[in-house]
Formats: sequence, C-alpha cells, structure tokens
Amino acid sequence: MAINTFLQGLGATHLWTLNNVGTSTSDDLGDSSTPTNITAGTYSFQASPTCIGVTHSVRTEASTSTNIQGAVFDSRADINSSNLINYREGSRSILLWFRQEEIQNPSCIYEQGGGTNNFALMGGAQLTFQAADSGQPFLICAGKNLSIANRNYLAVCVWEHHTQHAGSGNRVYLILNGVYQNGSELSGTAAFPGHSADITVGNSPDNLRSFASTNFTSQTTAKNANYLGFYNNVSLSVAQSREVFERMVIPEVLIAADTVANQQTALDALSGNTYQDVNCAIEIRQATDATNYSLTLNNITFVENANLKDIAVQYVGPNTLTIINAGSNAVETSTPSEKDLDGGTTIITGGGTLNISNNTTLTLTGLQANSEVRVYTAGTTTEIAGVENSGTTFVDATIAVNSVDIVIHNVAYEYQKIEAADTSSNLTLPIQQRFDRNYSNV
Repeated sequence: MAINTFLQGLGATHLWTLNNVGTSTSDDLGDSSTPTNITAGTYSFQASPTCIGVTHSVRTEASTSTNIQGAVFDSRADINSSNLINYREGSRSILLWFRQEEIQNPSCIYEQGGGTNNFALMGGAQLTFQAADSGQPFLICAGKNLSIANRNYLAVCVWEHHTQHAGSGNRVYLILNGVYQNGSELSGTAAFPGHSADITVGNSPDNLRSFASTNFTSQTTAKNANYLGFYNNVSLSVAQSREVFERMVIPEVLIAADTVANQQTALDALSGNTYQDVNCAIEIRQATDATNYSLTLNNITFVENANLKDIAVQYVGPNTLTIINAGSNAVETSTPSEKDLDGGTTIITGGGTLNISNNTTLTLTGLQANSEVRVYTAGTTTEIAGVENSGTTFVDATIAVNSVDIVIHNVAYEYQKIEAADTSSNLTLPIQQRFDRNYSNV
C-alpha cells in the first residue's frame, strides 16, 4: 500500500506531502469537500526530505526579521474559520514530519489561528503543542527531551473535547516519533473557538499565546517539513503514530537487498561505530539468496533514547531475520509491514520477524589437554563452536542459541556427550573425563 493511501485511511481530512507540491488544491489528498492549498508565504521546496517516500520538503529560511511567514494555506471552514465547523466538540489530530536546522529561541513550526485562539506546534530547545482559547484554560504540553538540530521528527498533536475521553476537561497531548510525550487536561469544557487567521508551516509572525498566558513573538529559524495532515474527529493513537514513523523513517545506514555474505560484509564495516540521537541506526532489507537467515553485529554501540525509542535495527522483509549481538547492544527493533520508497511506485514488503540474540559465553573446565570439543545447536548437527586440540579449559564467547549439545573426544578417554546444555546465560561446566581402559595405541 502506498504511504499516501495508508495516511488517508487513518481518516485524513486534509493531507499534503509537501514534496515539491502543495500550491494546487489538487495536491490536497484529504477527504474534505473543500480542499485547500498554499497561497502565500516565504518558502521554497528543497531536495532534502524529512522522511522517505518523497524527494523534497517545504523549506523556510532563517531571518533576523520576526515578520516572516512560512508556507501559508488558504483557510477553510473545517480547519480554521470564525464559523468553524466539524470538530469543535470532537477531536483534532495534526500530523507533521519536520526538521529544525538550528536550535535557538522558541520558533513556530506549525500554527493556525491568531494570537489568542490557535493550535500551534512550537520548536526551539523544547518541542511544545498548544491549544489556546481566550476564554478557557491554556493547554500546552512538551516533549520529554531537548530538541536536536538536524534531526527529523514525526509529531502527532491531538486536541480532544472533554466528551471524547474519560476525563472531565478538554485536553491535549503530544506524540513524537510514535512515543507518547506529555499531555495536559484542565477544567475547560467549551467547544474550540472559531479562529480565522493564517494556517502556516515553517514560521509565523503572529504573537502567539504562550506559557503564563503571555503573547510571544517567535524567532524565525530554518526548517524543513513534509506530510502535513489534519484529522478531524480522529484521535490518532500512539500505535498508529508509531506505525507511521516506522514506515517512513530514514535510516542512518541502509543495508540493501543483497546476498547474505555481502550484507554481513556491509555490517562488518560498521564495527566500532556508535549511533546516538538517531531515529533509526540500521535498516536491513531482505537478502536475495536466503529466506530466514542470521547476521552478526560486531562491536557496534547503540545509545537509545527511551523517550523516543530510537531504532537500532529495522528489518524490511517478509521472513525471519536473526541479529546476533557480538559485542553489540542492539535492543530496539522495527519490522514495518512495508516501506514506500517513492510515493507509491516502489513498495518493499515487510511484516517479517526480527529476533535479537545476545551472545553468551560457554566455558568448559577440567579438560584433558588435546581433547577435541564440538558444540552444536541442541538436537541438530549444526556446529557453532569447537576446537581440535584443547587446553585444559575451553572458552567460546559467541554462543547465540539458548541450548547446545557438547561432544568431547580424546583418544585416551571415553567419548562424552552433554545434551541440551542451557546457554541462555553464561554457562561454566566442570568436565570429568574417564580414562578409556579399552584404549590401545597400537
């Protein structure tokens, strides 16, 4: 399924890819009977997308002026109007991919309405979403971490009338990269007010109501944005938001569809790397010469931000991939049902299974010198470790299965087999080999 179709299917009232388009009402992919478009503002389209599926994004530049508007959309009664319709006593979700080029003072990323009645997603050092109603308590919530320059984010901002949830007051909440951040519910119960000022992506010159109910003029900073979606009477969930994020995230490293050997070589080249503050470190696409298979991550460090659930490894394929952590610490994984690379023409099937196997250490002590040791996946003839001529101790730190069979052979001692040894954690076994009294070296 094309990503546009998927996003439409979530209930989009208005939707734009902002992929070098948006200036025509035909670019509005939502189901509204009154589509709208970009009609004014200071912006450009730049070949620097914030997510996959597009080649460009809408761009606003930094300026010392605080009077710069980004891309301005024409108003509609089901978005913002003095005679606002449709969602005033329902719910509203706003979806947007974006990137801030620099982190300075607070700056508007998206805004609709005026200074006192508005929805706004604000950037700067901390991302916030607000629903301002001059006659009601001011609702605002924030991301859990400070923002990072040049990092792509998927924001899902939700406002709900009190009749749409179990609480007693109207509320807002913010989801970033498919992870719930914070919400705010106060005592206000009124329908959301009409508001007829601009709908703007990138920068806004409006003096917006902010913390402490003061009005604030935001700084004009450089930003890129894609996939602006309005969902009237829809409260997009964390699960839906995460699925959108995983389908559309740009990886730091792409391991393309290739032979298993070539994919392993590409991963080996990453040994020693550290990935921190990235949405998705490694994306691996289905191998061309295998169905279910394994790959090893050798000495790669992943520093995960739990508040954003940074993805260590994403597998895009319909089968089973097992990732073996060999001196690595991959934990957070992703298996999207598919990824749309170009807006509908090239769609890669996913939906497979990604297993993470953490190596354990098997230690055998008390061996007779020059013994042959063989270690097999339990119940199989698949050898995973061993040595021809041991010392008195055998150690292997690359055991990637939970159970093994161990065979020990020495010409002067009885054959010994240990079955189904538990290697789900580090295991040390003392070995006592019995002299073979029937052995004759002639």
